[in-house]
Formats: sequence, structure tokens, C-alpha cells
Amino acid sequence: MKKLGLLLFCLTVTSLLAQDNQFKGIGSFLSPDQWSMNKLPTLENPGIINKGDSTMPTFIAKMALIQNGGRLHDFEDKGLNLRSHSRFTIEDARENYSEYTNLDISGQLTLWSNKANTLCELNIISGSVKAGELSLLGAEVSIKNGLLKAGLLTQSPKASITFLAKGKGKIIIADIGDKQLNQLYIEFEPGNQGSFTIGSKDRSTYDLIKWMIEQGRFLSNKVEKTDLNSFIITKDKHSTSIALKPSTIISI
Repeated sequence: MKKLGLLLFCLTVTSLLAQDNQFKGIGSFLSPDQWSMNKLPTLENPGIINKGDSTMPTFIAKMALIQNGGRLHDFEDKGLNLRSHSRFTIEDARENYSEYTNLDISGQLTLWSNKANTLCELNIISGSVKAGELSLLGAEVSIKNGLLKAGLLTQSPKASITFLAKGKGKIIIADIGDKQLNQLYIEFEPGNQGSFTIGSKDRSTYDLIKWMIEQGRFLSNKVEKTDLNSFIITKDKHSTSIALKPSTIISI
């Protein structure tokens, strides 16, 4: 009987530890009663979003969210601010990325951290993100498979972007305006076949991409890639895309 009681106790504890704090798909993100555990998500206990068409608050900090489905959007073009100590991860099983949007921000999507070594992350394992405007200040962005598409870059970014190993994700910024990219670092991990695209009607995005390569702003396997021949660079009328050449892709 003692062994049976101990087993039941262990199973109960395991069940409690494994419990997800799931969003109910309605109501306010900032109301504890809208989460299955009746408390707001934290970095240690992320909130899980699986369904619904829900409005995001304009400001999130000290919170981790994992979106496996559904659509999240901003309120009346007010945008979404992810601040210090925040992590937003998207991992949707669907692969038809052009046919749905997980995080749909018609206003400005801001990732902002004002201190070194503080967390402000957007991780797209698989999924789709759209933003009317984009601001990256002290931010970390990673993408494996899927799409991040933004309209206007509103500030010169201070950020790192990582294209994760063996992924094929795409990041597209339609208009960078006159913003400087000297504090933007982009890494292609081993086996990645993704691409980074920037556009502008007022300047040569090809020259800017070339400058970034020469200045060591692109990396692969933690090593700066300063040779243009390491990349496939595709020029359009108002945009330029960059990806690793197949010969430089190292699978793991």
C-alpha cells in the first residue's frame, strides 16, 4: 500500500509539473482568469496559445508565450511592444505559411531591451508573422521555417538575427528607409537555406548588403563571412535578397 501511495503521489506531482498554462482563446491576455492555471504566464512557466482569434495587449514584459496555433493581432493598429524579459515563440505545425498568419500586427512590432544581457526574443520555429512596421532595439530574432514580413523599418536596428540550422525561413523588410544597419548581425546556422531581404525606393539595397558582408555583419557557423562569393545575392528593382550558397552550407 505504501508503494502504491508513493506511486500515486509521484504521478500527481508529475501531472502538475507537466500542466500547461493555456490561453482560453477569449478575453484579455492580462487577466489571470483567461489562463487555464488562473495566473499570468512567466518566463519560467510560459503561456500556451493553441486557438482563437485574439487581441494582444500593446505591451508585454516579463512573460514567455508559445503560440502553436490561432491568430493574434493588435488593437486598432496600436502595435505590440515586447520589452525586456520577454520571449515569444511560434511553433505551428502548418507549413503553408503564405496562407495564414500567427502574429498579425498591423501597427508597429517593437522588440526593445535597454540593458545588456536582458531577454527580448522572437523565435519563429515554424509560423508566420506580419507587421506594418518593425523596430528592433536590443533584440534577438531567430527563424527556422516560416515567414517574417514587415513593411517599414522605423529605427536603425540594434539586434541579432539567426537563421536556425536546417531551416528555410524568410525575413522580408519591404522598406528600410534611410536606417543604418551597422548594428545588425545576421547568422546562418549550419544547413540553413533561408533568406534575408531588404527593400528601399531611395537607396541601393545591394550596396548596403555588400557593405554588411565586407564589414563582417553576416556569419555562418559563428565565423564572419566577408567574401561575396559565399552568398547568393538576388537584386530586384527595389530590393535585395541574400542567402548562403549551397557550397557553403554545412549540415549537422
